[in-house]
Amino acid sequence: TETELHDFIHGFNYFRDHIPAFSTITAPGRRLLTEIHKRHGSTKAAVLKPRKSWDTSLDASLTQMVDDMRAAAGTAMSLAFPDPEKRFFILSDASDVGWAAIVGQCTDLPGLGTSVSVADANAELLQCSSGLWSGSSLNWSTARQESYAVIQGLRSSPFLEDTL
Repeated sequence: TETELHDFIHGFNYFRDHIPAFSTITAPGRRLLTEIHKRHGSTKAAVLKPRKSWDTSLDASLTQMVDDMRAAAGTAMSLAFPDPEKRFFILSDASDVGWAAIVGQCTDLPGLGTSVSVADANAELLQCSSGLWSGSSLNWSTARQESYAVIQGLRSSPFLEDTL
């Protein structure tokens, strides 16, 4: 039902900082909820009214979303506490669907111009953030979308304010 879908997505929302690509995984359910809210209103009473008013052909994508979220939650990474003695880094990416930024810290991060994997740098995850493009952002250039991911990573990490 709509109520179960709403509760499932919003229940997992608590873990969004721990799950990379959270927005991409939950996109089918969130799109459906947006359509339902447009059709029936977005008040709490309208959302919580038990009904199933979507095309059953969407059930396969919703089932896949639920399976993907359960798998992601089972492998969710534990977050470390920021340590000002360690070096911070941001990994970001953007696609035609959305963006993601991962903020971490490590002790063995080499200088610029060298290549090393995150695992080899003894990295610790601090935060994951992601989002989907909508409206005019769908038409942004690749450079602007990539930059947006970095900016959102910085904005979502208040512990980086003193290090910039």
